[in-house]
Amino acid sequence: MNEILADKEYADSIITSSTEILSAFLYMWGAVAGAYALGRTAEKRGISNTVTQLATGNKTPSADEMAKSIEDKVKEKIKW
Repeated sequence: MNEILADKEYADSIITSSTEILSAFLYMWGAVAGAYALGRTAEKRGISNTVTQLATGNKTPSADEMAKSIEDKVKEKIKW
């Protein structure tokens, strides 16, 4: 390993490629975190649609799920 890093040509390419990989990661992470933050902000303000649900991972329950009684929900969870 020391022989590879001792050669200046390889050391420069390793530094350049690692810097490019880190930059790409930071751009993608920033984009994902930004989309999530915008989606959460919109949801907190009462805006909920397919875009905000996709960005945050939250799912609005369907009318059928909301209509179920507590007893039905408990029965679904408990395996007899």
